[in-house]
Amino acid sequence: ATLALQRSGRGRLAGTLVWGAVAGGVVLIPLGLVRAGSGAEMAAFSLLSGGLLYALAGLPGPLLLARLRRGLEGLAVGTAALGLLLRGEVDGVPERVAPFLALLAGVLAALPGESRPFWRAWPVLGVAVLASLGAMLQGPAAPPVEGWRLLGAAGAGAALALLGTPAGWRWLRRGPDPRGDRKAAERLLSAPAVQDGVLPALTLGLLALAGRTAEFLLGGEGPFTLTSTAALLASAVALLVQARRRRRPWRWWLALAAFGVGALKLVFLDLDDLGGLLRGAATALIGLLLLGIGQLAPRPDEEATPEAPA
Repeated sequence: ATLALQRSGRGRLAGTLVWGAVAGGVVLIPLGLVRAGSGAEMAAFSLLSGGLLYALAGLPGPLLLARLRRGLEGLAVGTAALGLLLRGEVDGVPERVAPFLALLAGVLAALPGESRPFWRAWPVLGVAVLASLGAMLQGPAAPPVEGWRLLGAAGAGAALALLGTPAGWRWLRRGPDPRGDRKAAERLLSAPAVQDGVLPALTLGLLALAGRTAEFLLGGEGPFTLTSTAALLASAVALLVQARRRRRPWRWWLALAAFGVGALKLVFLDLDDLGGLLRGAATALIGLLLLGIGQLAPRPDEEATPEAPA
């Protein structure tokens, strides 16, 4: 209706309607959050309100300035994410937060808009990863809760693979890219601190805690589990091999540090829970892995020419 009024020359009336909708949405959002009877109602209201504000931000330039459209998009993203976060606190099941936030981050990256898609999606992705890590750091819980924790880790890991790599952005935005959003995301993600530090560290943490959660789901007890050690050691060795092949020395050192943490955890925390035969086998395995890691060390001539990330 506003577009029709704008085309017919009644721009003032169209602008009044748009501004009335924006003001109404901004006022009704906190009222709806306060009056929601449950976490599910709160999340649904926040998603609907955020969708409405995001749709309003898509109106053409004469009705809303570009800066205002970017502000509305940010408010819409914050409203949707806040509703999902509060749902977990209200319902008392914070484990449900991470998978839905990871899904929201993927949707935000794919939506068109005035703001850059990565600046809309990355903050939500960061909150999803932190929510997943925080949930899995807690102790054993009922099987449904542990299932939600594993689902959150899987969702956060998939979102990291999609939104945290240049290859993911090339797949996500395969169409025309007139503003260069895809290239800008690839340029930011290609920084060594991100490629060789932040992303591998988050991935290793998610895998290790997912192993711990899986053991809790299978009936394991205690604050530490052998499954988390196995997951950390296996992922660290895989990262060592990848860093060696791609000539990424800083990533190699990070993987070596993760392997050291896993080995120390096995020796000082996990061996007490193993029998004599398993204890000897675990010690021998660590020794063999340490010998093999020496063969995976990057040579000096390779450290100076790192391979470009995929």
